[in-house]
Amino acid sequence: MPVVSTKYFVELSRIAALEAEAAVHLRGLLAQPDANVEASAARISELEVTARAGLEELLDGMERSAQGRNGTRELARGMADLAAAIGAAAAPSLLLERGEGVPEAIRIAEILAEQVREIGVSLESWLDFDHVVQACRKIKRLESHADRFFASAVLAYFRGGADSIQALELKDVLARLEHATDVAKDVAAMIERIAIRSV
Repeated sequence: MPVVSTKYFVELSRIAALEAEAAVHLRGLLAQPDANVEASAARISELEVTARAGLEELLDGMERSAQGRNGTRELARGMADLAAAIGAAAAPSLLLERGEGVPEAIRIAEILAEQVREIGVSLESWLDFDHVVQACRKIKRLESHADRFFASAVLAYFRGGADSIQALELKDVLARLEHATDVAKDVAAMIERIAIRSV
């Protein structure tokens, strides 16, 4: 890995921390129905905007310096997609009826938060190839767990005779959460490809 590119991974790691905080707030939004929903949603939105602005600045810097040809541009774009996916999952979560929370949605949000933390770990430990690959593979395994939670939850709610409007709203929230875990898996695959090419 060229030394000049290391600065991009430091900045991407900082942005991953913002995205991880947004994912934790998203989990809290789902798990704590009595919490200040508006404040949580506003914080998620603020973190998304900050992350995306940092990524745009990073991409502009890569364009001006002709750096980032080793996959870091695509990685930065993938991180922007992840920020957007987390924000998109938060919006319909506000519509869920407040009550005891939705265990499946909470679990998928926990998986997402863990995935984003692992993305940060892989970027922070960029020079340790084995650690990067191990973190990326963990992210992919976590996404498989999210897929299973999504499928079983949707099936259970539709079979269980839940109110059809509520079931559709829940399915939308679950689908957005699961999509965010897919995007995190895609980011991990980008990181792993860059790491493999750099050895």
